[in-house]
Amino acid sequence: VITILWEPVIPNGQDATLYWYAFYPVSKKSTGTGDVILRNRSTGLVTFDSGLSYLRVKEVVSGTAARTIAYPSDRVYAAMLMRVQYVVVTDNVYLEHVDAWRWYADWDIMGARWSGNNLTLKTIHLRQVDEGMPGAGGGTWRRDGYSFLVLDVTDF
Repeated sequence: VITILWEPVIPNGQDATLYWYAFYPVSKKSTGTGDVILRNRSTGLVTFDSGLSYLRVKEVVSGTAARTIAYPSDRVYAAMLMRVQYVVVTDNVYLEHVDAWRWYADWDIMGARWSGNNLTLKTIHLRQVDEGMPGAGGGTWRRDGYSFLVLDVTDF
């Protein structure tokens, strides 16, 4: 398990929220290449190796509304989705002239796009249409609130 710790620095000195992120590597090793190597006591597997590059979390961006955030131009950033915000509307229509059902789903998903060092979070609209027997009646499903990790990927 690779664990990344992020504690935001808040200028006014108030307590910050502490976030832990755990990522599971594809292959686990018992040897390392760096000067500092930490191992799990019970398994002997490497949990930290100073010879590797680790994920650098700049901040967590959460909310429900579209917005644009500017980041310093001396670094390179990426966004990683942690919690998706969506609205899905589905319906079924019987097409009498072809004796078939047509169903559709309209998806509105909060997405992230970079332009230089500006992160824009906005709704992306998708429409899915198909013919066949409907699996269920129409309806609306939603989850409000998105969350993205903003990562410093400079020199990666």
